[in-house]
Amino acid sequence: MEIEKPSDLLRKTNAEVLDRLAHFPLSADLKPLIRSLDDVVASFDNPNSRRYLEGYLSLPDVRAEHVTFESPWVEAKGKVLLDSERQALHHSWQLLRPWRKGPFRFFGQDLDAEWRSDIKWNRLSHGVPSLHQKKVLDVGCNSGYYMFRMAAQSPQFCLGIDPMNLFYFQFQALQQYLQAPNTYFLPLSLEQTLPFNPWFDVVFCLGVLYHSRSPVEMLKQLKSLIKKGGTVLVETLIIEGEGEVALCPYPRYAKMPNVHFIPTLKTLKNWAHKAGFKQCDTLYVEATTGDEQRQTEWVDTQSLIDFLDPHQPTLTVEGYPAPLRACVLLAI
Repeated sequence: MEIEKPSDLLRKTNAEVLDRLAHFPLSADLKPLIRSLDDVVASFDNPNSRRYLEGYLSLPDVRAEHVTFESPWVEAKGKVLLDSERQALHHSWQLLRPWRKGPFRFFGQDLDAEWRSDIKWNRLSHGVPSLHQKKVLDVGCNSGYYMFRMAAQSPQFCLGIDPMNLFYFQFQALQQYLQAPNTYFLPLSLEQTLPFNPWFDVVFCLGVLYHSRSPVEMLKQLKSLIKKGGTVLVETLIIEGEGEVALCPYPRYAKMPNVHFIPTLKTLKNWAHKAGFKQCDTLYVEATTGDEQRQTEWVDTQSLIDFLDPHQPTLTVEGYPAPLRACVLLAI
């Protein structure tokens, strides 16, 4: 299939996902999912997507001889690139900025994203159940860094969803070289993915819950996606304290306009129990630091240092507590 416009690529990759799903016994009706995909395709040909497609199509046509998913830098190695190929690769990555999650390395060229996501992966991987031959969903997967790290465990099916067009193109560009088996991306929201329920063994939801206007309802939706014996891992912003309360920042938190509720850890666990989870184990509580989130050449926007009060870095620029994150493992 010749790729001439963004929707051409999306139709191709959607078909690949649906073809893979056809090999599984699914009790759910996938017609709503297909309708959602058709709606996305219909709106996909816009100026931003055309720029991202240019980045994807500009990637040099080289093959990786060795791929590493186990190390902090997800890496593709191969022949030494010609100067023209190296320049083309750099140009493609530039057209696909900003790169939020990483790091990656391709043919000796670093793609050092804003977040050192390997730090988070090291924290939570100790509590993640085995993903070998499991069906996995990553909600809000961004460029797919965590899915590529999961690929080291050979999941049977790994799907990332994120409604941001940029992240779809970043994933497709990365996957062109990494070729992670059984790993796919759909540019959908959580609500558009619910026809799968209950089907997944493990669901990841990292850095998404605080964007929800109804966190308990979102946790219920995540619960509906896992089959009996399944696991949900949720990482979210929290505030310190023992009370059963949540911060409702307005109009912004750390310059983000779409942060609705930041609970205490106790409140987060209450939400999980209200959503129907019987098990709620804390994997970690960690403050976000400049080692983990910082500006690089691959991020053309502000980063953590710009979100904190320069005179009192324990506070955001709005005067709220600085970012503190907790990860909990939920089961039914």
